[in-house]
Parts: sequence; C-alpha cells; structure tokens
Amino acid sequence: MDGKMIMNKQSIKLVALSGLLASAPCYSATTSIISQAYDGTRTTADSRFPQISADGQYVTFVSSSDNLVMNDTNGKDDVFVYHYATGTMERISVSDSGVQANGDSFFPSISANGRYIAFGSTASNLSPDDLNTRRDIFRHDRVTGETLLITRSTSGGATNGGSGLPKISGDGQVIAFESVATNLVPGDTNGLRDIFAYDGATDSISRVSLTADGSQILDGGREATKPTISDNGRYVTYQTWADDVVPNDDRHTTDIFRYDRQTGETRIVSLSSAGEYGNNQSEESSVSGDGRYVLFNSSSDNLVPGDDNDETDIFVHDTMTEQTLMASVKNDGNPNNGFEFSGDISDDGQFVVFSSTATNIAPNDNNHNPDIFLRDLLQNTTTRISVSDSGVQSDRASLFPSISSDGTRVVFQSQASNLIDGNPQPGLLKNIYLIELDPASSVVPAKLKVAASIDGQSTLTKPGPALPNSGSTATWDFVVSNTGDEEATGVKLFIKRFEPQLDNTWSLLCELGDITGAGDASCSDTSLIVDGAFKMLISAQGYDKNGDKTIGDTPAWYVGGSDSTVPSLDLTVLLNGQDNDNDAPGQAFNTGGPVSYTYSVTNTGPFELTYVRVYSRFYADAEYSPPNSKWKRACIFARMQPGQTLTCTEQVTVPAGEIRRDISAQTFYHSDKITRDEQSYFIGQ
Repeated sequence: MDGKMIMNKQSIKLVALSGLLASAPCYSATTSIISQAYDGTRTTADSRFPQISADGQYVTFVSSSDNLVMNDTNGKDDVFVYHYATGTMERISVSDSGVQANGDSFFPSISANGRYIAFGSTASNLSPDDLNTRRDIFRHDRVTGETLLITRSTSGGATNGGSGLPKISGDGQVIAFESVATNLVPGDTNGLRDIFAYDGATDSISRVSLTADGSQILDGGREATKPTISDNGRYVTYQTWADDVVPNDDRHTTDIFRYDRQTGETRIVSLSSAGEYGNNQSEESSVSGDGRYVLFNSSSDNLVPGDDNDETDIFVHDTMTEQTLMASVKNDGNPNNGFEFSGDISDDGQFVVFSSTATNIAPNDNNHNPDIFLRDLLQNTTTRISVSDSGVQSDRASLFPSISSDGTRVVFQSQASNLIDGNPQPGLLKNIYLIELDPASSVVPAKLKVAASIDGQSTLTKPGPALPNSGSTATWDFVVSNTGDEEATGVKLFIKRFEPQLDNTWSLLCELGDITGAGDASCSDTSLIVDGAFKMLISAQGYDKNGDKTIGDTPAWYVGGSDSTVPSLDLTVLLNGQDNDNDAPGQAFNTGGPVSYTYSVTNTGPFELTYVRVYSRFYADAEYSPPNSKWKRACIFARMQPGQTLTCTEQVTVPAGEIRRDISAQTFYHSDKITRDEQSYFIGQ
C-alpha cells in the first residue's frame, strides 16, 4: 500500500504580479511546486494534466515519476493527489487492496472536496470486473480506498470499446466521459465516439451526446469528444463537428454543446450574443458550477464585435442572458495578439484562467512561450501569473491551468526552470505548480446579484410559474444582493421584456440607493396578468467605489392565462395543393410520378418552441404495402413563436397500390415531447 508522503513545499512570495497595469489591483501570492519527490528532491519524469479541487485543497495530476511516493515500481503513468495543507502525496491509480496498476492511467478529475477521483486507465488489475483489454474509466474513493470500474456494458459485463477523458461532478456521483463502446447503452448504432454520463445514485449510464430531438448523432464520422460537467452534475458540455445536433447547421465545423441531464435539452453555446453560429472551430470547453457560464476557445471571428486578431481566443457564453464575451483580452478590453490554448472558469463565473502566446497582455512579455493568465471578469483585469517572485518570466511553456471554486488558487503544468527562486528545476521536465492569491489582499469590489419572484414563486427557470387568473394583478418581489466587500452606490432596478416580442426600452422598477458589502435591498411591484408566455430581463445597476458601473442581470419567466400552461402544435397536410388529412382511400395518381406535399405547422401554445421537426413515412401493414416504411425528416424549424405558422414541402414518388402516409410534427418542451400526427391517403395506378 502506498504511504502518504510528507512534502517540503518550495515556495516564494509574489508581490504586484507581472502583467498588471497601474489601474489594476495588486495581488500578494504564493507559488509552490507540487510535483516533488517524497524526500523533497526532484522527480524523475514528467508530471502533467493537473486539476484542482473546488475547495482548493487538493491537486490531482498524472506522472510517470517513480519517486513521488514510495514503492512505485510499475514504470507506468500513475494518477496522484496532493493535499496542499498537509503536504501529503497519495497514489490514486491502485486497486482496492493497494496493488499498483499494470497499465498507464491518465486524465484525472477530482470532486469538490477531493474525496473522489475519476480517471482513465489501460490497467487490467484495478478491479476484478475489468475483463476487457481496453481503456476504462475508474473512480477512486480516498476515504474507503475503493476503486470502482465505471465503464460496464448494459449487462454489467465488459465494454467493447475504449473510454477516456472523464470529468466528475462536485459530489463525485456523476461522471461524464467519452467512449467508442457500443454496449454502454441500448440502441447505440452510430459507430461514433459518444459522450456518456455515469450516475452513482442509480448505478446507471446514459448517453448525453444527442441531437436536439433526443436522437443519436448520425452525421457520419463526426464524433463527440472532450466532455466537461457542472459542479451540480446537471449539465455536460462537449464538442463535436456533427451537423445534425441542432437545426440549420451546415458549416462542417466543431461547436460546443451543453446537455441538460434533467430536462434532456441540447443547445449550442458557441454562438454570438445575436445567436449567430461561430464561423470557425470552437473547442475545449469548461463550465461554471451551476452550468450557467460555458467557456471555450474558438478561431471564429464573428462571436463578438471587433475580433480582428486572426487568432484562437477564449470566450464565455452566459446561457441565461444568452450573451457571449471574449475573456482572453488585454486590460483595455481589446483582443490580444496571441493564440489561446485550454482555459478554465471558476464556479461563480467571475475568474477565467487560460494559456496564451500573447506578448501584449503583460509588459515586457518576450519569453516566446505560452504563459498562464488570470482574467477577472468583474474587475476587467488580466494578469500574467506564471512568473517568479521578482517578476522574471518563465523560460519555457506553461499550459493546462485549473482554478479553484473561489478563484484564489490556480494550478498549471510548466517546463520552466525558473519559477521557484533559488531552486531551479530541470529545464525540460514538466512540473505542476500552484499559485495561491492571498484572499486578504484581494478586496472584492461591489458585485450585484438579483433574485425575482412573482406571487411568491421563483421566475428563474423557464417557463416560470403559471398565473391563471388573467385580468387580475400579481406581485413581483425583487431582492438585490451585493456579494462584494465594498459598498455599491446609487443602485437602481430595471426591467426589459424580451418575449413574446422584444421591447428595447428599459423601465425603472425602483431606486434602492446604497447597498453595503454583503448586504441586500428589496422592492416590490404589481403587474396585470395577461395571456401569454413572457420572458423579462431584470437588471440591477449601480457603482463601485471607483465610480465604475456594476451590473447584475437575471432572466425572469412567467405564463399568464387560464389556458396557457400546455404547449401544443397543429399540423395541416396538403397533397398537390388540396386538403388530404385523414381521407381514405384518397385521390388516384400515376405510379412512378411525383406528388407534392405541403406541411403547415402552427404553434398553438403560449410558449416559444424550438427545433420543431416534421417527419413522414409510408405506412406498411397488410393493407398498405409501400416500398419503404422508415421515418424520414422532411423539414425543421429552428424557432416558432406562439401563434406562428411555418410551411415546408416534400416531393414523393407514387408507388403502386393503396397508399397511406404518416406525418408527424414533433418537438421537445424541456423534457416533454410535443407531437401532432396526421395521415394521408392516395392510390397509385
């Protein structure tokens, strides 16, 4: 059994980190090297792919070094966990009894409190249930010592394909991963790499890389890969260049998608604030703790205005306000001149860390190597953190940053030899470093947050509460919290309506005055209940001590009217321009000739519906025997407003005999499937 080795941390103090402009705050920080031998000497091999726990106490990484812990004699890549507070190192890629792995282990992911670590491995001796010779996913419990095989087939046996890149939820119960196996779930026939989620509460696996209507991805050869998962385990993001995940996507480029495990919704997030899909590759996502903010890198130049640097940049998409911003910017907010690699986002979405080759973010950046930068989206500052205490820049590449929940600790991988003053490292050896920003020196400025309810019911989740009594009044209650340390002054609350139609005018709800740090203020308003489904944006706006505006936004939904709680569709079918709903045996047409169908779909409910699809098929039984009875998608409508009717056409070749065709309009509203079916009849002669 591996012991927990006590490490002597080599650390330095950093004051006024290089890269800060005069207007930016000064940070005090400590840099430590994590990947040290158990006796405090240098390691014998590379250490790579670090991830820090949400609480900032534990760091997991991969290394083939044989002296991080005692008795490491397998000569393999192993997974380790380092406890920062105690300086202990522990090998994780071992069996329940502590036997070291007989294969390489890779890409670890750690739970919020460091108890659970998910990782991939080619080892065959970590679990008695591992009966294949492929890469599998495991979860190690540091409390009980259990190493659990996650990737099992639907029958509980071995999988028939390799799995990798696991990401674990905050509580350690949900693990997202990619796999080429086809026997993890029923009906996996696409032959592609898919994204799956293991749920420890039910000991079950589900596929999450699905199209908007819940079908498997079928776009040939275009796999889904690189999942991430929100801290609460609800949302999984991933990348794929398949064009059939969302409608109207014929760009043949990689995009980022977010899957909601609770509602089954799949949505694209690599898009602009105006809803325009990115015009180039988007990859390497990361997601905030609640799944609201999704970070990714992209070489698209149409996601934000003014993106003219012709480089891959880091973006953050807010899934609630549907706004996208560039995070890899200089302190003046303009794009930098470098190429961005992988990034990470803090649980609350305030901090972003990324690796970049840019030379114009930090002063005197001429090391010609990728550096690690910290972007504070609240204070609008970008800081280079992969430097020594005296501001000496690293002499080799720094990559793969990971940030703690509160943004006070960052780990990364670097080949630099000069990050620890007085203790130079071998120049080509990859090591793991931790930067700790001193919380006492980082006073959080005023930051506003809004909560809204109507008649005592939260309006945060779409479609919002149902208010059936049309014509009566409802009471809105608003609470504005200042989550910063400093006072917010002149706070006002505004509202703008987005649906059913956009009202570009902000209306003042109330004036709240000054709100102290960690304080809150509230106000109420009344409104008339009218029929329909409504989306508003509530915005609290005030100023920090420097006179800079601070804004907190939240969307709000509600549904009004006695019949406004059920989404529904209507479908009308015309055959060669004539009504053809349910009339058997129908008109006669020449066999082999064409006929034209017109499908008109109406959104008869109160909600906006998305990805409405029309399917058709020849129906086959003893009476009707056409040559093909498979469902075929005739058309798709990306968005349908309440009351809107959209039309599409389909050409069909007439077979011989009495023919029945089925037509189905379908969509999903959250997890509910909405359908309207019709039949059409004609005779081929």
